[in-house]
Amino acid sequence: MVVDTGLHAKRWPKEQAINYILANQPGDLESATGDINRYSVMPGQATAYMIGQMEILRLRAEAQRRLGNRCDIKTFHVIVLGSGFVPLDILKELVEAWV
Repeated sequence: MVVDTGLHAKRWPKEQAINYILANQPGDLESATGDINRYSVMPGQATAYMIGQMEILRLRAEAQRRLGNRCDIKTFHVIVLGSGFVPLDILKELVEAWV
């Protein structure tokens, strides 16, 4: 998320973004370059990915809290992955209907 913002809001050059990735996360030059190329053509992708991850984890925790021992994580995954690409509010509705 730092690099995505750096590239688009702060106008970091590609080399600065690659150096940031190499200094702050595991990986090699090839994977860092791939990340930068993806972020360059899809502004906000990293942020959107993280928001989606956080919401899925929140939905899972809520389902586990409400269902207790009856919560089947495999079924949760089928609900989430089987829905395809849906907005997060629709995903919430689908998970809540299952719960």
